[in-house]
Amino acid sequence: MIKNNISLTISLIALIIANFISIHIFIKAINTTKKLSAIKAKNEMIDFRNKYLNQLYDSNFSFMHSTIRTLLKIQNHLEEKNYEQFQSELLNLNHHILTNFNVINSSSAIISTIINSNLKRIKENKIDFKSVLEFNDFSFLGLQDQQEIFELLLNIGFSSCSKSQSNSKIVILKTALKNNQIFIQLLFTNGNNSNPPIFQDDLCKIYKIINKYNGTLTLDENFDKDGSSILVLLPYTSACPC
Repeated sequence: MIKNNISLTISLIALIIANFISIHIFIKAINTTKKLSAIKAKNEMIDFRNKYLNQLYDSNFSFMHSTIRTLLKIQNHLEEKNYEQFQSELLNLNHHILTNFNVINSSSAIISTIINSNLKRIKENKIDFKSVLEFNDFSFLGLQDQQEIFELLLNIGFSSCSKSQSNSKIVILKTALKNNQIFIQLLFTNGNNSNPPIFQDDLCKIYKIINKYNGTLTLDENFDKDGSSILVLLPYTSACPC
């Protein structure tokens, strides 16, 4: 009887020890997974920033040479007293600087990367792009979600402008923090005979992402005479770890 009790006690102790070991291994595995995820996220951010810096260098290099060529033309027209061409080139230079300065120097690395990858599209369709980023900390969304949201939003704006016959094609991206709400608003020129539901797939993809953060999405097709608006609202509590 005593031997049986001793055997049972030893078995229970062994079982308890085995459970503790299993729990320890499980916790260690979780911590290891978290560390690996953090390392992966860090590497992704480093790769993203490298891509951004390369694009920024290429854009600035092209911008500098284009500006120098235009300045030489202006100087030549001035020396030849061709004031009409001088004025025309000066206006072109003004437009060139304002447009490219806005595009190249967005205060968000992610948005700048997306914009610079669309420079050809912007220039070919003569789109005036402007960013007004009063709030810029979207790290709580995660790198992939940030990229997808802004890529989808800007694709809608650029695609709509490319279909427009208007002489004034505009895409404006605004972000702000008001009343514990993060605002992301895209204002864009309506495409000629274009119906925003054409971009329903992109809107659905955006909604799926922001829904994870209790966000909302509103489309206003008649924001003004020639423009539409997409407004994304995210609760600031999603961004605040406190």
